[in-house]
Amino acid sequence: MGYTCMKTALISILLSVTLVLAFMVPAGVASLETRVYVDPSETLVLVGETFVIYVKIADVINLYGYDIWLRYDTSILDVLSVGPPHMLPEPMIEIIEPEGIIHIYKILFPPAMPISGSGTVASITFNATAPGNCILDLFSVTLYDPNYISIPHSCMDGSVTVEADMSDPSTGGIAILVAVPIWL
Repeated sequence: MGYTCMKTALISILLSVTLVLAFMVPAGVASLETRVYVDPSETLVLVGETFVIYVKIADVINLYGYDIWLRYDTSILDVLSVGPPHMLPEPMIEIIEPEGIIHIYKILFPPAMPISGSGTVASITFNATAPGNCILDLFSVTLYDPNYISIPHSCMDGSVTVEADMSDPSTGGIAILVAVPIWL
């Protein structure tokens, strides 16, 4: 009977220690969430300016592929290029200009090793063509592990504000004419 009491007491102590330790782990240490996001999240440019945004993945584990769709407003932005750096080598890139869609996808095949960590999927160069606001909408994103199973993640869109160049009347700026008298 003494052995059974000792065994029960030991199990109770071990359970108590386990519960105490479980509540002592800080929330941020428990796990990092995989994120797909536009960087910078907010961009302010003038009409006629060229700028670059990056589509990035953060805190991913065992990435073996991705399928990323980004939407933008073609009435105020034109895509000039979609280029490196690429988190996975040589992705396929489609620019569907009339609809304002960029599609970036890549799947690795064995014996390639999966990638873990953070990195840039692509750099996208835009030209601002008219004043307005635009969401850079990550509207469909799938990340794959080596078994081609979707990796849970969150997405964060970006935004672009294009303002008229106030010194250029052709973009909505104001031309100021000044009459100066000339004395002879």
